[in-house]
Amino acid sequence: MWNLMLSVLSYLRGVFKLPNNVLNPADDDEYKKRFATLYSHFLGTSATFYSWKGLQKSDYQPLYNRAKYFWGSVLTALQNEWIISLAKCFEESSYSRRNEVISVHALLKHYLQRHTDSNKAAKVKALLKKHKRVISNITQLRHKLAHIDAEYFNNPSDFLKKYPVDFGEVQDLLADFEDLLSSLNPESGVGYSLNNYVKTPEWEAGHVMDEIQFFVDEEAKHFERYSAGETDNQFLPSRKTP
Repeated sequence: MWNLMLSVLSYLRGVFKLPNNVLNPADDDEYKKRFATLYSHFLGTSATFYSWKGLQKSDYQPLYNRAKYFWGSVLTALQNEWIISLAKCFEESSYSRRNEVISVHALLKHYLQRHTDSNKAAKVKALLKKHKRVISNITQLRHKLAHIDAEYFNNPSDFLKKYPVDFGEVQDLLADFEDLLSSLNPESGVGYSLNNYVKTPEWEAGHVMDEIQFFVDEEAKHFERYSAGETDNQFLPSRKTP
């Protein structure tokens, strides 16, 4: 009988082209592993966004101008990373439907297979609906950034008019990460606090810029001493220019 059931399953898999890696609804261990991976990506996305946000003050522009190639690379890399990472967390595609990627939509589909009456699943759906606009627009932008897309890179302003990314909406979405995680977690009664991945990265970014500004001020004082003949070394610390 068992061999017959396996034969029938094999036949159905061939007829309907069922992907081999569809999760077994009873495979809690696999679900937990995938949830843990998504959790890690949530943390990284939040930390990257708020590190980037902490560097957006216009007061920092004079400091950026002192090393424009370095800061141009850093700021662009941080921006692209949080956009692409955020979009991947909410990927809804043929890959997510086949459980070939780990995303909120993929876990929701798997979760619903095991908990069809789950209030948790309903909460996740409600949060996805609440943030549908920003998730959709971020996803569109991610597709453009993942390639050297002519439509975007030749005229980014027109594209962003069509798919505007409101940073207030992004922060609202990140603020709901805690509820999303609690609802997706296969264990009941588990809460999350992502404060360390929100407040700390933004504070650290500002603190780094304060330290750089402190050095710039000290460098100016040192140059005054050099101009007054109080020291022979023009630079603080001494350096070789390229």
